[in-house]
Amino acid sequence: VAITVVNAPPCYGTSWDGDFDYEFSPADNNPTLTFIPSGPGVGDPTCILYYGTNPSSLPGYFVTPNIPYTLNASMGTTIYFYYTYSFPGFVEKNNSANKDSYVIGSCKCEAPELSFSVTDVSSAGGSDGAIDLSVINGSPPYTYNWSDGSTTEDLSGLTTGFYSVTVTDSELCTESGIISVDEPLSCSSQPAITNLSVSNIKLTRAQLNWESIPSAYQYEIRGRKTAPTLDNNYTYIKVSSSALSYVAKDLKEGASYEWQVRAVCDSLGLSFNSWSGLNNFTMGVCENPGNTQSSNITNSSATLSWDPIAYPDVLGYKLIGGVLGSFNISYNLTGASNTTFFASSLPSSTSYNWGIVAGCTDPGLSFKWSNSASATINYFTTLGVEMKTLESENSSGSFVFPNPAHGLAYLYVDDEFNRRGHRDNTQSAQIEVMDVHHRLIKKVSSELNGNGYYTIDVSGLESGFYFVVVKGERHEVIKLVVE
Repeated sequence: VAITVVNAPPCYGTSWDGDFDYEFSPADNNPTLTFIPSGPGVGDPTCILYYGTNPSSLPGYFVTPNIPYTLNASMGTTIYFYYTYSFPGFVEKNNSANKDSYVIGSCKCEAPELSFSVTDVSSAGGSDGAIDLSVINGSPPYTYNWSDGSTTEDLSGLTTGFYSVTVTDSELCTESGIISVDEPLSCSSQPAITNLSVSNIKLTRAQLNWESIPSAYQYEIRGRKTAPTLDNNYTYIKVSSSALSYVAKDLKEGASYEWQVRAVCDSLGLSFNSWSGLNNFTMGVCENPGNTQSSNITNSSATLSWDPIAYPDVLGYKLIGGVLGSFNISYNLTGASNTTFFASSLPSSTSYNWGIVAGCTDPGLSFKWSNSASATINYFTTLGVEMKTLESENSSGSFVFPNPAHGLAYLYVDDEFNRRGHRDNTQSAQIEVMDVHHRLIKKVSSELNGNGYYTIDVSGLESGFYFVVVKGERHEVIKLVVE
């Protein structure tokens, strides 16, 4: 927007009979004086200005209407003047009987002061620009003369371009200004949209956000899935120019997507600006909790715990479990922060298995449990008197693998035990498998296999907890889980 304010033009006067106006420039020395006819034929073809300091003897000078004539007079001098001029229907008019006077340098208007507030056109080729003019100082009331012929103080419904105005106060002092009303670049010339973002990511929907483009008729979005598999084709969607966001629905849980947006510049959909850069996001996942743990195990209770999942809209968790080999008991635990469960009133020396699933919501749409089939199974056995006694003899130097086991398991006995007992043949080792009630289930051959391990065949054992007992100069006790 360009605004230019020009200095006030000269002071005005009007002849006694209204045939013409005259105006002095505000110069302190040698001002100009202009004859301004009131209508056609006044001063045409003849117009003579008589002026001087002696009102009884004024020399005459030919002048041209509407053309300033420079006077030869200095500041403070009083001059007298009148005109003889052609007039329609008369040969000549002479107003010498009605001389006017003027003191050189006395035309010092306190011109109005102008200020402008401009509203540019909102779109290329539009006509909704406006100029709000404010006037202070000078002597109200004011009159307004705009370059487009308007005489109101303010203008509206403007197209792009320059507009000038002259404001005249009641003392005929004036001020002028020139204002430009601009328009934005055409829609198709706008740079690509930036600052794309994605918010409110749920299981099956996400909100896509972008910045506006002036003069856009619509916005067009395109996107596709990039993982776990890549969609070859984009999906295209058009939305209103007043919308700066769009909720994409029916997306795939846990999938990754890319998208971009551009402005549609016409109602036919033939003109666009450039596509934005790509923005990527990944959908939420209602996953199973991790880091499941059984702790503080006694002969009648245990504390079960897990980590909360990353997805924010969790209503709670479901604990599923039972005696080893069954999952016939479940508890619904309300609240995303409820990540522990105290299992009590349990029989002693009893093995249990349990898992945990999350309850997720896609707000306003659906509720689902995470996949229980892939939940991590955790095991524990309540303590008994015999088990406590047996475990007190346990050493950390030997181990069984794999553990849990299915089919065959292998026992490694630490070197210290072998040095003190078995390998120097001073004492034979005995290897037994016992259940949680300290009952002998089977004896294991004490012969080492080719890799230096003892082989334990557990294929005939029921799923559950067992103890491998290695008896020699001292006892080694290792827990074994059979699947």
